[in-house]
Amino acid sequence: MCNPMDSRSFFDRLAAKREQDHKRFHLYYEDRRRWLDRIIPHDASVIEGGCGVGLTLAALSCQKKVGFDFSQQMIARAKERDATGTYFTDDLLNITHDEKYEYVLLLDTVNYVADVQACLEQIHTKLCHERSRLIITYYNFFWFPIFAVGQWLGIKTRFPEQNWIRKNDIVNLLNLADFEVIQHGQRVLLPMGIPLLSKLCNAYLVHFPLFRSFALVKYIIARPLSVPRDVPNYSVTVLSAMRNEKGNVRKIVETMPIMGTRTELVFIEGHSTDGTWEELETVQREYRGPLTIRILKQQGTGKANALHEGMEASTGDIVLIYDGDFTVHPAELQKLYAALAAGKAEFVNASRLVYPMQKGAMRLLNLMGNKLFSMLFTWLFSQELADVLSPVKGMFRRNYAAVSTRFDPFGDFDFFLGAGRSQLKMCEIPVHYLERSYGTTKIRRFRHAWLLLNMCRKGAGELKWY
Repeated sequence: MCNPMDSRSFFDRLAAKREQDHKRFHLYYEDRRRWLDRIIPHDASVIEGGCGVGLTLAALSCQKKVGFDFSQQMIARAKERDATGTYFTDDLLNITHDEKYEYVLLLDTVNYVADVQACLEQIHTKLCHERSRLIITYYNFFWFPIFAVGQWLGIKTRFPEQNWIRKNDIVNLLNLADFEVIQHGQRVLLPMGIPLLSKLCNAYLVHFPLFRSFALVKYIIARPLSVPRDVPNYSVTVLSAMRNEKGNVRKIVETMPIMGTRTELVFIEGHSTDGTWEELETVQREYRGPLTIRILKQQGTGKANALHEGMEASTGDIVLIYDGDFTVHPAELQKLYAALAAGKAEFVNASRLVYPMQKGAMRLLNLMGNKLFSMLFTWLFSQELADVLSPVKGMFRRNYAAVSTRFDPFGDFDFFLGAGRSQLKMCEIPVHYLERSYGTTKIRRFRHAWLLLNMCRKGAGELKWY
């Protein structure tokens, strides 16, 4: 997970160079100004989060212009150069400003926000009324390698690592934050000024199939939905399969959030050799907090068997499956619970492939395998999925009987297949992926990849080829 203080220091240092960057890529920023001026009425009130030095706001012709950024240096320069707007320091993840606007702009910002869902929820609560419009622009992932080369050559400013965010990720996150997408599209196919060719690419070709896939920037326009006042409270079971995870037991217990009306933490231990069971007994005996802790010894073998035994022993209305390797912080489980409790989804999956990972969290070959299987599973289930091998997922316990197919040795594919066959609404929630601090991974890349491919083939027989 990126450090907000490091990020703030970086953008403070960058403030002095932003005007130079705007001049260097003036064609891109001029296209954005023309587009915004066309879609935002002149008498509208506009606020931009992550406004930088205010160059975009200053160029707009609307009546009321407000900008904020978490970089004090950016805001100081914005105030110096633009007397037509109002600028102040604030944080997209904890907005203190509480005034409603007709248009809220997030321009090329979601690629750098540490928690996009939290950012959108803050915007919905603090800045939007029922007629507001949220305009988001974000970089096309296709251009990331080009950015990297430009940074290496010194012709593009070096930025912190970006989020791997796609249109479907943003649409999903908007839904979770109670926004509805109205329009989406793309702009700027050729950001360099080449006579005739730039006009042809950016005014015409960028809107045609194939060409639009390579556009530099994508955009989404959304509207806020009214939030139901009474979201039902459910009881929760967090189910954690443990094998040789002794060093993670106490950390999981100490950081597990309390969710819903009550939260039980069920550990199912699978024939460990490092003293995991003894550690579970010790921690359960010593614990004095609000969690209900239960520990079970697995009767069978394998992860899938452990999950099924644990599911059958669970008592919560909602069951959140959480691997005992502590590679996702337990606090992020609250996002999965909130999505299920609010009726946003019936089956939730945590995606590790949006936000930057901790160094060493996932090997390159594993990452490539995840990308491949995400395409296969998206096709198989006809619902957009990015991280089908995620160790964290959740569902209502009442759906378990329909979802449980006893189909694969891992359990993960088993639940996906059952959810797809039962037409459950699936939803992916981005989380931050951490490096393992204890134990070793149980994944055997090539043997398990072959098993997954075989399960995809069988799954296609269940869902596609029948």
